[in-house]
Amino acid sequence: MRIVLNKIFFLCVFVYLLWLGVSGLIVNFSSWELEEFQMEEIESNGVGFSKYIKIKNSYPTGEYVWLQNEDSETRIDLIYPIVSIEKYEDILYGEKVIVNAFVRLNNVKNSCLLDSTCIPNDIDIKGVIKSGFDSFSYDEMKVFETDNIQLAEDFILIENGTKPRELYINIILFLVGSIFGGAILKSFFKKSSSFKDWIDNVTEKKELT
Repeated sequence: MRIVLNKIFFLCVFVYLLWLGVSGLIVNFSSWELEEFQMEEIESNGVGFSKYIKIKNSYPTGEYVWLQNEDSETRIDLIYPIVSIEKYEDILYGEKVIVNAFVRLNNVKNSCLLDSTCIPNDIDIKGVIKSGFDSFSYDEMKVFETDNIQLAEDFILIENGTKPRELYINIILFLVGSIFGGAILKSFFKKSSSFKDWIDNVTEKKELT
């Protein structure tokens, strides 16, 4: 049974590598170059299939959520909403707005929590749009909803300061994940007459006897 559990573990690892490769290739082929958008454009029309973008003239609403950085006890990762100048002014006047974009900023000193200086004043954001395992669901992001903020169903999350992985790295991840993951997955579908026979097939005991 331990061999079966080990196979399941490594299958999960290779499936994750496969996902990294596929998601990376999608970014490579959907955004050969950095594409620029005004914040107003994103609020009106979205970003289409673009994955590597620069957002110009965006303004943070002031809210943010912080996550403990996995590599350092003194660093945190921030997620905060951004809007156009028009919507920012609407918020100041107490009106409700729909938020279409969020920024993830990694490796920030946690001392900023003491003096409320975590969110930078940059109005231009550049990075890769996150998706899948790297992003958050609609329900998870609803934590940002307030009397003045409503979450758009098709929101984007951009990780500021990041660039797409190199094409050859994504190809390697895809090949490793698909070849080794496929080989492990195939071992689970060997024809068996009973559960014990299936265990013997998966653990390859029959080949060893």
